[in-house]
Amino acid sequence: MNIELLKRFLNYLAVEKGLARNSLDSYERDLQKYFAFLRLKEPDAVAPQDVLAFLTHLSAEGLATPLQPDVFPRSGIP
Repeated sequence: MNIELLKRFLNYLAVEKGLARNSLDSYERDLQKYFAFLRLKEPDAVAPQDVLAFLTHLSAEGLATPLQPDVFPRSGIP
């Protein structure tokens, strides 16, 4: 996982979007799950199929459905 990229994104959400601490914590947990699923893939190498595979994985785990994911709502993360 690219810790620096994660920190920069969380800082953007805090400063530019004014998100509360609990929202930032939620984003951080969700992104850590996503990064772990990608298995060290570089951000530029992530394809739409990777996102769909992650959402399918979450759905199979009973954590969210591809039609209404809790992960990355309105974040702009592909």
